[in-house]
Amino acid sequence: MIYGLKSMEIVLEKQVFFIGQEVNGTIKINAREKSPEAELSVRLVGVEKIKQSIQRSMKTSMNYLFNQEKSLGFHEVVDGDEYSFSFQLPENVLERTSAGDIGSASAKVASSRSEHEGYSSRRIDWYLKAKLETEDGKKIQKKEIKVK
Repeated sequence: MIYGLKSMEIVLEKQVFFIGQEVNGTIKINAREKSPEAELSVRLVGVEKIKQSIQRSMKTSMNYLFNQEKSLGFHEVVDGDEYSFSFQLPENVLERTSAGDIGSASAKVASSRSEHEGYSSRRIDWYLKAKLETEDGKKIQKKEIKVK
């Protein structure tokens, strides 16, 4: 526990999202005592993960398709405080994938070939990352959740 902060929680309005939808949520603060001002920010990241198997070897690569951060301002860290946030999932995210596949934001695209050629699979994983940081850049708390 640093600066009197016990934990930080990211709570979403719903659990499943599709491209083009809004991701709404709240960051909840659990603090033992009031602490100095710190900046609260939240980031939405979309990562395309590609797995390829060719003749008994596996290759995994990642492409960052979306990365947006919002500052929720400087606040004293107070127990029970809640801060709302909202992100719009991009509608064109699938056009940014390395393969240009069509599907939902959590699309899993797999293609099978002969045993000698192997197979490949692609998916987009979404993450929300909240961060509380002092003015001099010291991180007080970080929290990450996976969005489905």
